[in-house]
Amino acid sequence: MRTAVLLFLLIFLHCAAIAQKQKTDSLLQLIKADKEDTVKINHLNDLAYLYRNSKPDSTILLCEQSIALCEKLAQTSNLKLWTGYSNAIGNMAIGYRLSGNFVKAKEYYFKALAMDEKLGYKFGIGKRLVGITNVFDNLGDYPKALEYGFKALKVNEEINNPRAIALSNSVIGNIYFDQKEYEKAMKYSLIAIRAFEKIGDLNNVVASTGKLGLMFSQQQNYTKALQYMNDALRLANHNGLEQIAAETLNDMGYVYLQQKNYDQALAYYLKGLEKDKELSINTGISNEYNYIGYVYMMKHDYPKAEQYLLDAIKTGLEVRALKNQLQAQNNLAELYQLWNKPAQALAHFKLASLLKDSIFNQNNTQRIMNIEYEKKELEQRAEQDKKDTLAAAERKKQQLILFFVALGLVSVLIFAIYVVNSLKERNKQNKIIEAQKKKVEQKQTEILDSIAYALRIQTAILPSPRTVAQHLKDSFILYKPKDIVAGDFYWMEAPSNSPKGGEQIRLTHTEDKAFPLSPLGRDGVGLGDWDGIVLFAACDCTGHGVPGAMVSVVCHNALNRAVREFGLINPAAILDKTAELVIENFAKSEDEIQDGMDISICALNTKTRTLEWAGAYNPLILIHNGELIETKADKQCIGLNVGVKPFTNHQFTLQPNTGIYLFTDGFADQFGGEPERKVTKRKFKELLLSIQNASIQEQGVLLENYITDFRKDIPQTDDILVIGVRA
Repeated sequence: MRTAVLLFLLIFLHCAAIAQKQKTDSLLQLIKADKEDTVKINHLNDLAYLYRNSKPDSTILLCEQSIALCEKLAQTSNLKLWTGYSNAIGNMAIGYRLSGNFVKAKEYYFKALAMDEKLGYKFGIGKRLVGITNVFDNLGDYPKALEYGFKALKVNEEINNPRAIALSNSVIGNIYFDQKEYEKAMKYSLIAIRAFEKIGDLNNVVASTGKLGLMFSQQQNYTKALQYMNDALRLANHNGLEQIAAETLNDMGYVYLQQKNYDQALAYYLKGLEKDKELSINTGISNEYNYIGYVYMMKHDYPKAEQYLLDAIKTGLEVRALKNQLQAQNNLAELYQLWNKPAQALAHFKLASLLKDSIFNQNNTQRIMNIEYEKKELEQRAEQDKKDTLAAAERKKQQLILFFVALGLVSVLIFAIYVVNSLKERNKQNKIIEAQKKKVEQKQTEILDSIAYALRIQTAILPSPRTVAQHLKDSFILYKPKDIVAGDFYWMEAPSNSPKGGEQIRLTHTEDKAFPLSPLGRDGVGLGDWDGIVLFAACDCTGHGVPGAMVSVVCHNALNRAVREFGLINPAAILDKTAELVIENFAKSEDEIQDGMDISICALNTKTRTLEWAGAYNPLILIHNGELIETKADKQCIGLNVGVKPFTNHQFTLQPNTGIYLFTDGFADQFGGEPERKVTKRKFKELLLSIQNASIQEQGVLLENYITDFRKDIPQTDDILVIGVRA
């Protein structure tokens, strides 16, 4: 019977896949022929939705085109245009969610929901509520997820949208599954599967089949679990559903992990990781890094376990996947405990506790107080029973003795009244203390929320890993803020072939230097054709934490303006203009602001291997064939203390395999070792020379491992930033 059902599904899904392929080809032809109107917007939206599972990146690109066209036609009051606009934004949210960027997905879902509510577009409202539910579930906010899940179910039932009703039931089942309420999860999931089969939803039939297998695994029915998962994997591979295939491989690895079959579990997790990397599904990548690290820990391969678990945390941070971060932090704490590294184990246990509080928000204080009160009450009752027994025995004695016993009881009564009054007073004081504690906790939460939002802003201004990899293919960035937010930041820009408007490219006040000897002359023609130039910089603003981060936003904005608004590419000219803009910003304050920025900035022509550089306090290091050349920076920073002296521009011709290193002073200023001492700039240079045989990416890992081992239990003293590029 089960084989017949599977055969029917294969035939059904194959036909559906052919129909979807034909629809995709048809939409591509229509989009090419469409005029720039609402018809083209709808066709772009339809194609973006078709690509959502197999090509989420293509979904995002098509939605960008649709949104751009909507904004171009924004003057019309045509209702179809505006529903098309909200659908484009909603599809953009789907693309970000399926590619693992839940923060961006949440932002676009709420934008689309606000627009649908304004239009009274209930069909759109129902879809957005389902998407928002999914995002909150992936972010680990289960109360919010259930709230929006039942809102979605209610709205979609009101408008009788069968597919949206099925999706609402499915996502509610997922939430209950994540909370380990398996009976409720099975109930809603079965309702959803029957609905998906009825409407012929290809993707969700396959995904739900795999999810059923996962539920059976939680009930320790591993044979049935693997049967359902193998069916789901076969269906997904047969129909090109790559993302669902990756999720199913990951689930199969989990089933083998439950059975302690570590080799099989590792094999499936590695297959899932390979697929998720092909699809750029960062949440899946983070999840697989986490489980692979755990499997290696169970196999007692601690270095590999550490590597994968650290990668899981890094990837989870990029997409704000709190569940993955919590699991990885717990696994790291367990790993370091097994590895006999108690300080690191404790540090990750504390991080896990903070994450757990932020997800579940459990508070056991009142329960503990109740237990303590009950304990005291029992002790008092036992004492009173003992006194009553003694009193009954004493009644048989002489009247004189009874008199003294009575006197004693009166004394005890007086003392009891005193004790009761004392307890009442203490309870009042405890209530005052509890109220004050809640106020402090509330303030602490507000402060942490503010800092977390500041981190979100600062992260947004940093170049993404994809942007860095696109323009500097052979490079690494070691970035370790001292606090949640940082005064250090890295910056990148890849300008056009020539500047637009504003000041022309400045190649004046230049010091010539070749590496190795290959002078460029002083005629200002250092880089030739500007095609292929990448600008990048390591920046160190005054202070660290929140004050440093605020200064970094001002300085980052000034750098962007110098390049984008004033069209500058020459590093010295960029620093001159940045200093002018920063001074202009700080001069608006009535207080004399002495904050500023040290910086090392390069303009690298990746086609000709020519380099221009300028620096404010922070130097440049070039390494080739075991020779290290350090170029000193101008001894002035970007800020109010800058005089009229312009910054100096340096030019270099680079030989193949030349290492370029920009950095702030944080690495050299760290304390550690036995006895405690600084790393020092001299040791930092020696370290750079010692790792030249490694690839540039491995150099970044070696530097990070060195500073971690060097510091041990000593707190980080400053933000750390090192950029390495091999030309």
